[in-house]
Amino acid sequence: MKFTELLEKFRALGGVVENVELRNGQYGRGIFPINPNLPIKIITPTHLLVSPNWLKLDRENHIRINPKLGLDPAFVDFYES
Repeated sequence: MKFTELLEKFRALGGVVENVELRNGQYGRGIFPINPNLPIKIITPTHLLVSPNWLKLDRENHIRINPKLGLDPAFVDFYES
């Protein structure tokens, strides 16, 4: 999945992210400002926060959310992406 697709999913779930891009920097891969003269804005609403107890790694080390929790499929898809 592309970083822009991940940002779109984050925004669709109510998150806010402005002026960021994914790239490699001096210390490795990370998020950086698109325009360094403007601030970065990232807001994660409380309904997008997860308990570590909800998460598990599968055999391929992919993050999975316990299906027994009955969470919104879009929410689960976002985290598993």
